Amino acid sequence: MKIIESIGVKLPVSSDNLSGFIANQKYSVKSDIVEFSDDYSLDLIIKKAV
Repeated sequence: MKIIESIGVKLPVSSDNLSGFIANQKYSVKSDIVEFSDDYSLDLIIKKAV
């Protein structure tokens, strides 16, 4: 990835993004979606979050 970046190719992710993603794979986070509503529609969740 760093070689591709060094020659100027623009990708949608960077080597920093990839390193962070790999480092965070050992962590588990419980979802808090239930706190928003019994209705799991994305529109409703976004409206309540904003």
